[in-house]
Amino acid sequence: MFADILQCMADRQDGLEHALSESLAVRGNKPGMEELRVALERALFFFYEGYCATPESIDEFGGGWIAEQALAIGVWCALTATSFEQAVIGAVNHSGDSGSIGLITGHLLGGRYGAAAIPARWYEGQELCSVIEKIARGIDRMQREYSGCGGAAEGEI
Repeated sequence: MFADILQCMADRQDGLEHALSESLAVRGNKPGMEELRVALERALFFFYEGYCATPESIDEFGGGWIAEQALAIGVWCALTATSFEQAVIGAVNHSGDSGSIGLITGHLLGGRYGAAAIPARWYEGQELCSVIEKIARGIDRMQREYSGCGGAAEGEI
């Protein structure tokens, strides 16, 4: 489901809310998707009701220790944030599986904000920073050039 949401966002340049709704409509009723569908629908409900993803509300939602919760919390953080930084900080400042949820949230917002939205202070002084930046640029380029949706390079990856 996570990959489908990301692909929907990349292929159609959709926002997260629409991509999530589309993925739920196509895949949400398949066998084995019940728990994930319920968790994602709960995240959408919280978003529509205006509930912000705070460390306390995330803890009440669940710790994100299972995949369904982690994806739903990441979606909720991404939907309610006004910036990349706010979303990722919100995603990692709770008592649950903050690393996974931060990663999910960052991926969901990457298409909207891009790598330029990552505050420089987050990566300055890090070992191999230039290598990480090169890899990130490559990932970004691959997503844009080879979306897997009928492009010239489909099947080459």
